[in-house]
Amino acid sequence: MIPTIITTKCYNDEVTLEFNPDNHRFYANGETVKSVTTYTGVLDKSTPLIIWATRLNRDWLLEKAPELVKMTDEDTIKLLIEESSKQHTIRKEQAADIGTQAHDWVEKFVAATKANKKPPALPKDKQVHNAVMAFLSWMNKVNPKFTENEKHIYSRKYKYAGILDAVALIKSKRVLIDFKTSKGIYSDHLYQTAGYQLAYEEMTGKAIDYRIVIKFGKEDGNFEVKELHDHTRDKKGFLACFTLKTIDTEITKELKKK
Repeated sequence: MIPTIITTKCYNDEVTLEFNPDNHRFYANGETVKSVTTYTGVLDKSTPLIIWATRLNRDWLLEKAPELVKMTDEDTIKLLIEESSKQHTIRKEQAADIGTQAHDWVEKFVAATKANKKPPALPKDKQVHNAVMAFLSWMNKVNPKFTENEKHIYSRKYKYAGILDAVALIKSKRVLIDFKTSKGIYSDHLYQTAGYQLAYEEMTGKAIDYRIVIKFGKEDGNFEVKELHDHTRDKKGFLACFTLKTIDTEITKELKKK
């Protein structure tokens, strides 16, 4: 099957930005370019995940401890221990569902709102519904007017691309909005949105007044909003990731040649 390529013309049609959803790759005038998240991915975010996975393993084994104490069959004990090591994968598959559903609903809602179309039906799941209602409550409070959604952006200066979730006007301020499905709001979210801001401003000539990260909890759909106003610091953070990733890629290629 031929993949559906999404094409965006930018910089007075001097750049043709292509995106392949199948492999999530961007191409600018036929050349592969890295994404914003590829650069922010240089940050080590494993520590919270390791702690979380270790706690799941511990809690599961403590729950099964009465059974383990009574067991004498070595193979069965080994199977239970093996099962404990898989708890992070099992929980991740289960937990991501609530936040992901809320995230997906909001993306559809924003697209419908921007196009003046009927919004999607409210989710039936209680936790997803609560997350969506929290988002709608925020909407009623700040009254954003969405001008962009799922916009493909490209920095000709730094040669990277990405897809920003939304841009809206809030009280005459142009605001870049990013939706996250995660347990919290982390530093890489600030750098990522700053990367989007850099490319958006370069590509459109329009200044972003501030950024907002909207988070839906993976396990419970918990709703959180964080306004980001320190553009200088966060852009420096993104460009530091950009520089480190660029240098690391060059060094890795050199080492492979030896």
